[in-house]
Amino acid sequence: MSKHYFPSDLANFVHNRWENLISGEYSPPNCPSKKILEKILEVSYLASLEMDEGRALTFSICCTPLSELVKRQNSEELVETWEFEVDRELVVSELRRLAPVASTESTSIWITYSDVPDSQVSIHGLVNQGSSWAIARRGRAYRYDSPPSALIVNILGYGRLSVYQGQYKVATLSSGQLIRAQTEDMISNQLVGVHKFLKEGTNLLRESIETPIYEHPKEWYGFEWICYINVLVSIVNVIQQMNHGGTLVISGNNNTESDLKKLFKIKYKISSKNILSQRYVDYMNIRHKINDIMTVEEFYSDQKTEYSDISDSEKHIIDLSLANSERLLGESTTLIGNLAGTDGAIILNTSLEVIGFGAEIISSHEYSNKIYTSKDWFAGKKERFNIEQFGMRHRSAIRLCASTDNVFAFVISQDGDITLIWRDNKSIMIKRNIDITNANMVLG
Repeated sequence: MSKHYFPSDLANFVHNRWENLISGEYSPPNCPSKKILEKILEVSYLASLEMDEGRALTFSICCTPLSELVKRQNSEELVETWEFEVDRELVVSELRRLAPVASTESTSIWITYSDVPDSQVSIHGLVNQGSSWAIARRGRAYRYDSPPSALIVNILGYGRLSVYQGQYKVATLSSGQLIRAQTEDMISNQLVGVHKFLKEGTNLLRESIETPIYEHPKEWYGFEWICYINVLVSIVNVIQQMNHGGTLVISGNNNTESDLKKLFKIKYKISSKNILSQRYVDYMNIRHKINDIMTVEEFYSDQKTEYSDISDSEKHIIDLSLANSERLLGESTTLIGNLAGTDGAIILNTSLEVIGFGAEIISSHEYSNKIYTSKDWFAGKKERFNIEQFGMRHRSAIRLCASTDNVFAFVISQDGDITLIWRDNKSIMIKRNIDITNANMVLG
């Protein structure tokens, strides 16, 4: 029988790991004593079990020592704070009342503490850290303000808490399981089983992207890979936030229309398929141009190049163009994720062309394939999986992948859990509880 963990276990783990989370020249923010941390997490956990107008509570808290200024991580910049005239007691009822104000997006409930014995932990006010970090973490942006240098707890629904050290995740308590954040959990590693699709997509889209002249290939090639993954990350995050659930299917580019008809009954087909792919290409072209300019300034300043005489005003215009193209790309992924509001799967191909949505998986393939959960793809660790643990949405995706190895699927349940499903030779592989975070953010 698997062990179940509780807030006290999470507090113990966080406290023991706090000073050793990040190596190198790095000073972690203050962490409360184990006793105070237990109280903060226990009250947060109990609040997570409450409801607001029939909906699970999702909110954020930011914890700092009493009278300490709230600064951004790795910066002296102060974060906007709103202090209450009178502190409130840290109890479930107060968190429940404040939860609708404190989204996990931009505003946190500000909790202050003192390590003096028997001192009271109080709700001191609100912290307005802005939404740019949350947007970037969902894969929609690459420039953002750092979050507060503090203990941050995101409450993500019934019994689900994620603890952060500023921008770095320490651990998550979910459904009684304690999940330690590790660098191996980066989304690019979690998607390793479907890398062939990602490589196909980046290679196809690169045909429309102007190759940088001066930037090192490792840099621009790596960023294209990250950005491509983040497009998928952003779409899945939008579906997850809808609390409705859904399925995102990525089809290999060589699937013909006839092939797709055998797999899906698509209610809403899209004729303008290439808007998302074009916005990805536009963003990449502007990004590469800017980085070429920066590379010339740093390493080729003594040589005459096409960027040698570019003015500051021209650089500013290009930079504004990059911000605008980043925004447009994010808006497209948001629209596509919202398509999951209609029952049925969303279908994209690896060129980021939207085939359609409201798709019913009609493949009648039986579960003759062996089904495994992927424990560690790099080490080849996997376990047999009982399909009875899944509902119809997951079973449909498994049936789809059983019938062809030229698709893979993200299945998002109503409670927010994300499952990756694909076929490897004659086996169906399942990776559960994927943590969908910006591919460029280690421990995000």
